Amino acid sequence: MTTWAIYNIIHQNSEESVKKPSLRIMTYSSFMLPSGPGPILKSDFESHCKCQVEFVDGGDSSLFIENIKYFPERKIDLVLGVSILHLKRAREELKWKKMPWREDVQWEEVLEIPTFFMGEGEVDLLPFSWAPMTMIYRKGEISPPASWQDLLKPEYRKTITAQDPRYSLPGMHLVLWASKSGEESGLNNERMKALVHSLMTLSSNWSASYGLFRKKNALMTFSYVTSLVYHWVEEKDRSYQAAIFSEGHPFEVELAGIPESCVNCLLAQKFAIQLVNRKWQDVLMQKNYMLPVVKGVRDGSEFSKVPSIPLLSMKGIQRFGSESKERIKQYVDHLKMHIQ
Repeated sequence: MTTWAIYNIIHQNSEESVKKPSLRIMTYSSFMLPSGPGPILKSDFESHCKCQVEFVDGGDSSLFIENIKYFPERKIDLVLGVSILHLKRAREELKWKKMPWREDVQWEEVLEIPTFFMGEGEVDLLPFSWAPMTMIYRKGEISPPASWQDLLKPEYRKTITAQDPRYSLPGMHLVLWASKSGEESGLNNERMKALVHSLMTLSSNWSASYGLFRKKNALMTFSYVTSLVYHWVEEKDRSYQAAIFSEGHPFEVELAGIPESCVNCLLAQKFAIQLVNRKWQDVLMQKNYMLPVVKGVRDGSEFSKVPSIPLLSMKGIQRFGSESKERIKQYVDHLKMHIQ
């Protein structure tokens, strides 16, 4: 083969690479890791999209909104991981492209997704994974509480680690739970007493809080119920279990949205819609340790063995998200006086 022919082949391949559109997706760091779902979804999508998928670390849900709002030069086409707690704020502060509603999807009924997200056959922020929040414990170390009232008992004094809600989504969910219900205003006095009694510390993030628990410096920690599956599968340790309160529990729902400022908007829509097909739902479940929003995906897996937990209403969680700033301040100020 001549030098000129080799040059033409290399030059042609280079031009084809340059011509490929780039789909820029903002998400959180663990989604993008080799152990996370991002690389698998990227590879699968690129195999038929004739494009390049580029992940951008946006921090967390609240920072996603800030990034899109104040840094349009980043040219983000799709955001993955907007929290249900930030749904109202995301809709108020940003404009999102509408996506067609997937009529063929059978949604997990407990989430009431069509009721809260579908509008005239379209959706602006699409749910793609979720998980209830609760106290995680190890069998043999402590008997689990079964209600908020139980947390006032002597055996639960200074036994729980949790997260600072100013920097952590799980921490925000605990404030929601301490408010009794998102549909009610203000913090609940009895639940705040229970937290003052039972909380050992507020850590800056989930990793620090859960780390104290894993090192057995605490007997319980506030976390996603799906944390159990990690221990069951990766460590073969079924001593990790979830406390089930008689009162409803908060839950996280992760949302996908296409900013109005998107460049490759159609590619973003195609990627987002695939998030709720069964193949991708399974990847998200297995690699992100969250529950699928599509009915039946977890059947036969370890995720089907996660205990059923009574939930707060979706309406209450959304309302809390719009009122959370003042409640978080009250919560942190109160706990600082007593536990730190």
